[in-house]
Amino acid sequence: MPSAGRSKSGAVVIGCGRAGSRFFRAARHLERADRSIATVGMCDADVALAAALGPDLPAFSDPAAALRAVDPDVVDTRDSTASPTGQT
Repeated sequence: MPSAGRSKSGAVVIGCGRAGSRFFRAARHLERADRSIATVGMCDADVALAAALGPDLPAFSDPAAALRAVDPDVVDTRDSTASPTGQT
């Protein structure tokens, strides 16, 4: 169920390597098909990579900061070694 103030479930991608990039592309495809998901943020240790992958989205290098800032409903962490609290 979407967070308050959103009509779609917000997703944040944590880890923008191969798997995270594929998740992002799939999420964007669903957004264009008017499905119930919207990517609301990108996070990677290399913040430039996160910004390049989703240039129209907020980019973060710290997973905890990303979660606090965008309050996602869905989190993809397939590439990440960090927990949602930023601890490994």
